[in-house]
Amino acid sequence: MRQFTRAHGVYASGLTDGEQILALAEDVGRHNTIDKITGICLKEDIQTAGKALLALGRISSEMLRKGARMGCPIIASRNSPTSLSIEIADAVGITLVGYARQGKLWAYTHTYRLVVESN
Repeated sequence: MRQFTRAHGVYASGLTDGEQILALAEDVGRHNTIDKITGICLKEDIQTAGKALLALGRISSEMLRKGARMGCPIIASRNSPTSLSIEIADAVGITLVGYARQGKLWAYTHTYRLVVESN
């Protein structure tokens, strides 16, 4: 997030196993952050299959396809996904989450992967 603090026009994406962030990337293009995550994971031998892909920017159909190729069953963002990304996520079995903020989220597809914890 260092670049965002300076430029206020930078996107970030991350890969998580649910316990920790395994890879994190920033770029001025939201699509590029996914490519950078893929590169980091290849370089550091981090398996992407079965992990969740997180993004600050809106999930487009292209980003959804990249996450699907990575084998990510969950793709989540702080913003809304495009309507085409919702259709694709539904068709390929990905749990697509938008508006993930402050303990709240909106699940668009395949919600069975999400667990609600009570306090």
